[in-house]
Amino acid sequence: MSELVVDLRGETGESRRRRQRVRAAGFVIVVAALCVLLSDNAAAPADAVVSIDPDFIDFDARPLGDTATREIRIRNSGTTPVRVSRIANATETQSDFTIASSSCTTIEPGRDCLVTVEFRPSREGPQETSFEVLDGEEHSVGTIGVRGTGTRVAAILELTPPEFGDVLLGASSETRSILVTHRGGAPVRIVSVAPNDAVGFAVAADHCSTTLLQNSASCTVDLVFKPLSRGTVTGSWTITDEHAAHEVRVTARGLARHLAVTPDVLNFSPIEVGAAAEQALTITNDGDVQIVVEDIGADAPFIVAKSCAGPLEPRGQCQATIVFRPRTAGDVSGRVVIRGTGGAEEAALTASGAAFERRIGVLRADPKSPIQMTNYNEERPITITNVGNAPVTISRVRLPDTLRSWLGVIDDQCSERTLPPTGKCVITLKVVTDIYRIPNERLILDTIGTAAATFEIDVLAPERGQM
Repeated sequence: MSELVVDLRGETGESRRRRQRVRAAGFVIVVAALCVLLSDNAAAPADAVVSIDPDFIDFDARPLGDTATREIRIRNSGTTPVRVSRIANATETQSDFTIASSSCTTIEPGRDCLVTVEFRPSREGPQETSFEVLDGEEHSVGTIGVRGTGTRVAAILELTPPEFGDVLLGASSETRSILVTHRGGAPVRIVSVAPNDAVGFAVAADHCSTTLLQNSASCTVDLVFKPLSRGTVTGSWTITDEHAAHEVRVTARGLARHLAVTPDVLNFSPIEVGAAAEQALTITNDGDVQIVVEDIGADAPFIVAKSCAGPLEPRGQCQATIVFRPRTAGDVSGRVVIRGTGGAEEAALTASGAAFERRIGVLRADPKSPIQMTNYNEERPITITNVGNAPVTISRVRLPDTLRSWLGVIDDQCSERTLPPTGKCVITLKVVTDIYRIPNERLILDTIGTAAATFEIDVLAPERGQM
């Protein structure tokens, strides 16, 4: 016999069991939901709200070796602090993106911090990755996505020439450098440094050849300048990398230290030995720097009677006086030298002149006085020579004014004649009587241009036994 059990609430046993199963299932659902809720609350406090701006960065195309940076702001909009332990690459792929800097440690409620992401492409092509912002429990509180493309761009080299300024002839400048700077594009290696036209310039040290330059890196080529001429000089070099040649031009100026003298030759007119003549010199600084005239020297018989000393600015002038005082006869020449700063010879000229003894004519008879006549009617030629250094004029040839003269002039080639130095003329004498009351006679030459107004020759009468 079957038994029917009725619940006081009006439920059968089957309905009660069904109700218990539904209750158990609901409990399981509640527990599962609670677990999920607890799990979410473990990642971040329910009252912490983290935002990332921007959460994705596109660096676009960047040249290889170039560096680009972007800033990201992380904000805590909640009511409890958020501690950031690190910002890590979320992928295992090696990339050219890095976290360059971060001010994020603990973000207080209502505050923010900055993160700088850097992209420095080392290879061509697109790249993409992401970074996770991790809290103190190593749970992610946000993601930063990044992408960019590396492109190969020719290197941009900036060549900066040095400034040499002014350098004196004969001197050498201090070392100055050509600066080669990588201003963008792919890394590049300097192959060579070669001069084109560099007269006066020389490479002291080459720090560029074989050097690999990255972005913003630099190298130098050290130069010195020793001017070979006065004025501005421009030199150039070709600096060649793996793909192109670059020219750099360098300018410097050579300065001269130089004196000029006017006139450039001193010619003195002939003067008598012992006399003096003078001429003036004008000394001009026609160089580029100040010069001190330290000395003026002259070879004898030239004498510096007045010198000029002290500094001469460029285009400045001073006066000097040179005296010619000969001690011996003849032609003479010598140098006048003006020395400037440091004793170096700055200017020189030649001085020349001529000197002579006191100018006077001197007569000489051949044969010499006294002349011995020997016979009646004897004729004797006498040669007169000017042995002096000046002309002599013989106005007339005569005998003394006597009535008893036994001597006569039968041929006179000297009267009214001028004898130059070494010039000659002839006078012929004759014994014209045999009465010799006077033992000797005088032949007289009246002259102009000699030490005495007359030149006399004694003639001895023939001896009595020779009559």
